Amino acid sequence: RRRNALIAGMSGQRGELQIEPLDVSVEARLRADLAAVDTLHNSWADFMCSLDVAHRNAIGRRALRVHAIETGVIERLYDIDRALTEKLVA
Repeated sequence: RRRNALIAGMSGQRGELQIEPLDVSVEARLRADLAAVDTLHNSWADFMCSLDVAHRNAIGRRALRVHAIETGVIERLYDIDRALTEKLVA
């Protein structure tokens, strides 16, 4: 709990946590970053809508394979580099 409080920018007083407001410059930077992500999301959604079902399914299966391989790496089931991951997914 203490670790999460420190990560979230909180400070404790007598065992209670108080949330400190974000610095204005940080908030402005976050808004700009999120706007860029929204733009990318909209472009991706438009692209996916332009594809037929078979191509959308192929993209979904490829993404699942990538996530499965990367999860194995994170869990230290195996140690492979990005190039090998790409070959296995292809």
